[in-house]
Amino acid sequence: MTDRRAVIYGSDHGVTPDEKDDQLLAQRVEHWERFKGPRVGDYIEFADGVSHRFSHDHGKEWGIQTSPIGGSFYMTVGGYMSYSGGLEPCLKHSLIYEIGETRMGGVWFFHHDHSRASNAVKANIPCRVFKTSANSDHWKPTAAQNANQEREVD
Repeated sequence: MTDRRAVIYGSDHGVTPDEKDDQLLAQRVEHWERFKGPRVGDYIEFADGVSHRFSHDHGKEWGIQTSPIGGSFYMTVGGYMSYSGGLEPCLKHSLIYEIGETRMGGVWFFHHDHSRASNAVKANIPCRVFKTSANSDHWKPTAAQNANQEREVD
């Protein structure tokens, strides 16, 4: 069985993670686990087999943006996630369902909670996995939609 506990795996040059950082990570994950539904940082599996992570939630009305694997997920004291990187268009919440699995995802936070340059502690935390019937290019117009747009211009 794979270990699904949060674990520190690295840091910026010159930073040595210690027990205090382990405690800070545990507190953040405890808060993170309290949130229901898809969270920024969780994974989404598209119908075409492509995996992304949720990167910005605009609420039920607008949806949640995803991003290809990569970017940077900063984990706040309250367990929220802030993403830095490229964003794809929104995916409606109604198209997303949880599948009861977790996958480890990379995050970072400041060593000893001291926010300054080159002071990151890097960790992997368990993230929920969601699926959708949409493809990863769900936001791109189909050939039929393009043809309709061309006809409307005539």
